[in-house]
Amino acid sequence: MLKAVKTGGNKSVSLIDLEAEAGVISAALKGIFFDISRDDFADRSFADAYEFLRRVHASGEVLSLEALKRKVDLAPEKCALIKKEIDSSDAFAFASAVREKSALRKIIRAVKEIYDGKEVDPRIDLMLDAVRRYKDSKNTNTFVKASDLLKESLKDLEYGVLYGFDQLDTWTKGMHPGEFIVLAGRPSAGKTSLAVQIAANAAQSGVVAFFSLEMKAEQIIRKTACCLTGLRVQEIVEEDMHRAEEVVETTHLYVIDYLQLLKTRKKYDSRENEIAAISASLKAAAKELDVPVLALSQMRREIEKRSGKPKLSDLRGSGAIEQDADVVIFLNKENGSVEIILAKHRNGPTGVIPVEFYPEISTFYEV
Repeated sequence: MLKAVKTGGNKSVSLIDLEAEAGVISAALKGIFFDISRDDFADRSFADAYEFLRRVHASGEVLSLEALKRKVDLAPEKCALIKKEIDSSDAFAFASAVREKSALRKIIRAVKEIYDGKEVDPRIDLMLDAVRRYKDSKNTNTFVKASDLLKESLKDLEYGVLYGFDQLDTWTKGMHPGEFIVLAGRPSAGKTSLAVQIAANAAQSGVVAFFSLEMKAEQIIRKTACCLTGLRVQEIVEEDMHRAEEVVETTHLYVIDYLQLLKTRKKYDSRENEIAAISASLKAAAKELDVPVLALSQMRREIEKRSGKPKLSDLRGSGAIEQDADVVIFLNKENGSVEIILAKHRNGPTGVIPVEFYPEISTFYEV
């Protein structure tokens, strides 16, 4: 078993905390148990002891340390770590440490197995579960100060990652961590161009991850370069392209192009239920990663049969998208005019912004 890893600063980080594991056994002897399984223990004898004590506790019995020694094969040096007395605060700290080390070991094991050529998807799932568990282990205090809650709520009044459109940023104050944002429009309305423009603006102050299932990376970079330089593709020289690439690689924003092209490994009885699951996953990812997620979305075919502005019910695939999204933006082309419609804004106003699109440089401008 890997016992430690080297960090970037060449420091060693231990992956095993025997004192904490012994502390959890001490707590179990006092009838205090936690959401910990035998797999969370690095030491097999401590794992056996914890499982045995859990079974004994479930039957209503109480066991002393001396009795435990007779039932489980514990080496003398391990027994010496187990305390006869322990208070609840220490017990919770020990449990948190055990969960933390367990999560770190699982993450590193999954990375190593991926590196060794084993199947990626199940190990990515394992890593995500381990990351969630690690974060939970760092957040064991259930008491929250009102002042801390106030600070968190006031964060919504601060500006997040800006869209790059003055009116839209005034209404929304940008894209905030944990927000699930949907950008929808009719086919060929320019959704991807608008998304690339938003990403290019955001990338000037941070790192943007742009996942496109429809467009090649080279096309995205060309559109980005046009947005950043104001030049047509034919006019962009190699230096301009290099500058645009550098900017794109510098925000904490995820862009998905587009939602209805995503698939799940799990089989659902309908595509609508699958889309609902994908929407819920993107919403959960935004919360868990604490970054805004901007997902492009198709609209129902029925919208082509009528005139007028799009409605939230026009989102294609599932009503869950409308429910999950914190912000819904429509890009609407009608009677020769183009407008950005802020159709849903969970924390503020909605409205319509007239824009003009310049296809030769793939850029929208407010009128």
